[in-house]
Amino acid sequence: MSEKVFKTKNVIARVLTDNNLGDILHLSRLIHNWEVIIGGPLAKKTKPKTLHYKELVIQVLEPAYAQHLKYYIPQILEIIATKDVCGEGVVNRIRFETGQFQPLPEPTAKIESKAVKRGLTKDNALKEAEERTIQIKDPRLQRALSRAMAQSLRNQETKDKTE
Repeated sequence: MSEKVFKTKNVIARVLTDNNLGDILHLSRLIHNWEVIIGGPLAKKTKPKTLHYKELVIQVLEPAYAQHLKYYIPQILEIIATKDVCGEGVVNRIRFETGQFQPLPEPTAKIESKAVKRGLTKDNALKEAEERTIQIKDPRLQRALSRAMAQSLRNQETKDKTE
């Protein structure tokens, strides 16, 4: 008799999707990848609040952050549309709300740890980061994100070696 083993994450994703609750699944992916999507400094000042009917509501601490991010909506949507985050067509619009909130937990450590476990060295960290950002059409954004990811991978590798 063969038994099938399912990962809890996959089962939950299937149940949510089958019950038309995919927005919850996608919002959790946005929260998990928020620092990568928005960038380190802004990730502490913003958070994804809701996702409903393909509209993402981003909560910001100050109106100035919303004003600044409005210029980057196309790039944010492009990052969200990558298969590693949510995929095409999940978010079509972004709206901003101002208010106080609890900061998000640090999610990037898990992503970086996976990369280190795969044996990424200093030399191929940049290559790995470039491959992950290949879908980004804006060359400046692609280079910046690629460099940030590579630096993050190198930092995690150094941290893991010292522990």
